[in-house]
Amino acid sequence: MTAPKTPHRTPGTPPLPDAPADADPGSDLNHDLNRDRDGGCGCGGRDRGCRGTPAPLTRNRFFPRKLMEVRHWRAEQDYHRRARELTTRLGLGSGVLCGLEPYLTDTGTVVITAGVAADARGRLVVVPEDVEIDPTRPTDCRGRPTGETVRHGSVVVSLCHLECGADVVAVPPTDCGSDLVCVPSMVREAYALHVTRHHTAHYPTHHPTAQAEPARWCEDPGTRDRACDPDEECVELARVWFGDGHRSLDTDGRTVLRSNRELLDLIRCLAERVEECCRPGPPRVVALWPWPDAAGQAREAFLDEARLELGFDADMAEQGLDDPEPWLGVWALDGGGARRLPVQRAGGALTHVSPPGGGDAAAWSVEVDREAVGEDTVFVVMARSASGGPVRAESDEHLALDAELAATGLSVDARDRLWSLRPGARPDPSLAGLADDAVLGPPPWLPTGDGTPGGELHLVLRTPTRVRPVPRLLAIWPPGGAVLDQSTAERLDLLKSYLRSPRIEIVVSRPLAPEAVADPAGWLRAWQTGRDGELIHTVSRLPMGSGREGATGNGTVRYVFPVDGTCGRRPDATDLEVLVQLRSTPPLMTGSPRGRDEPHDLLDAYVRGTALDSQTLITVWKDDALPAPLPGLGARTTVAGALQNGIPGGLAHWAYRVGRA
Repeated sequence: MTAPKTPHRTPGTPPLPDAPADADPGSDLNHDLNRDRDGGCGCGGRDRGCRGTPAPLTRNRFFPRKLMEVRHWRAEQDYHRRARELTTRLGLGSGVLCGLEPYLTDTGTVVITAGVAADARGRLVVVPEDVEIDPTRPTDCRGRPTGETVRHGSVVVSLCHLECGADVVAVPPTDCGSDLVCVPSMVREAYALHVTRHHTAHYPTHHPTAQAEPARWCEDPGTRDRACDPDEECVELARVWFGDGHRSLDTDGRTVLRSNRELLDLIRCLAERVEECCRPGPPRVVALWPWPDAAGQAREAFLDEARLELGFDADMAEQGLDDPEPWLGVWALDGGGARRLPVQRAGGALTHVSPPGGGDAAAWSVEVDREAVGEDTVFVVMARSASGGPVRAESDEHLALDAELAATGLSVDARDRLWSLRPGARPDPSLAGLADDAVLGPPPWLPTGDGTPGGELHLVLRTPTRVRPVPRLLAIWPPGGAVLDQSTAERLDLLKSYLRSPRIEIVVSRPLAPEAVADPAGWLRAWQTGRDGELIHTVSRLPMGSGREGATGNGTVRYVFPVDGTCGRRPDATDLEVLVQLRSTPPLMTGSPRGRDEPHDLLDAYVRGTALDSQTLITVWKDDALPAPLPGLGARTTVAGALQNGIPGGLAHWAYRVGRA
């Protein structure tokens, strides 16, 4: 085999033959090499009965004084080559035997490391040293550049078998000829790198990386018939993707052939881990009713039915299920203290939990004194499990329940004190403060467990959580689309009011954080536009002062933010447009427009009061400038529309005009 002694720098440059590849096409001495160049991607390989029905193997039969001609020597070679290639193709398949790792360089070229592969005809292809190619220059199957350049999409880099003539000798003329003929006396089995555009149809549909029949390949690979006819002669090594000035390489289509030794090692490793992988784990709680929630509905359901139901992913020992006191309990916590409620196994059908396949489920009734339950009473459910304890699997291993689930704010000491209470006893007033701690825990989850037998489950059925709604933008003044001028008496009154005290007013559903009101520059700004002819060329930011808070009488809050430099005091000396933006958006800062009281949600503000797009608005906000001249702001009325969308945060922008009649 041959290859260049230095890596390829030009894509598709094949190993150079030692003799002219097409010397005298009509000569029988050159018949083999030229017949192999049939234009397909065998790249010099011979068919040898691979297409369609496989041809039987034929070998020489030797006897004394047998005349050996070229065809006999050719048959001798073909027999051994075909036998080897048939075994390789049908026994191993096509792919990489070793090496041939592709990677992208910093300059965008692809390097293929040295290695060996078997093509789809069973021929071995050896690459003796690293080869570097340019993936943007496609080649034919002999590695010769096609002259095309690829800048977008993707290409496939494949390795092809290539036969080249070598060891040229001179052959005396035959018959009446008078000229010597030079022919290669050896065939060097080399390689070529084939770079082609990536097309889906290029790959056989039953290839493991194809998308046409993934289920057929993955579900039952053992019964998949071996096709006698090879689908692809070259071996795919990599795909290179181009786009947005970047290149990426993937090897999804690169198949690696494993040796019997490697496969045996993998089977041995799998056998060693079968017991570990398949050993049953400890049982877990996979279903629980009532399931805790913040709305308090689980608490109400518990009070209505006074019942617990648990589902497990394994069959559980009846001893533990029948006697819950050592491991399962319910406690009522409120300002009067803590008391443990009696729990016992309940009969009847399971109404809320179903046992999973191979699992178990059980129900318990709880004695609840409804008269002793106040509005602030919460219920804590706990389960404790330990190795050798009563709640365990029925299987031979008798593994304890893996009950780990921490969904309350109770400390270990607090939980120990609750477990020390006797079911049905009087409340312990020394534990009155535990109710508040219980509800501060994280949300619960299922299934329980940390993978080890034992553990503790504790969760809380809490009273309804009363959460304030997010602060909402209810009104703005001057409203979007308003014209303050002298055209009507009403507009004149508005103009005089505005000129006496230029300002922006907003009405919100509940108070905002004092820091945001004191310094509105981080979320509320106004700009005066500057026209030159028919277009707006500039915007000038108006200084804005701290807000003044005032009640409206209906529970809402009005904030007044003074603006300076809008115009003069005379009603007939103004002619301008004002753009206002209210940005209630992350990142959250001290001065963000959030609610003063819990929860500190961002102000819900959503107003589309101008025709400006998002990029123009953010440019004005950040740079106090326009990205391009505008014919106008496209002010829209905001009087009748909603100024919020029910989601915390948002962007509100509107515009109004202060002008002359």
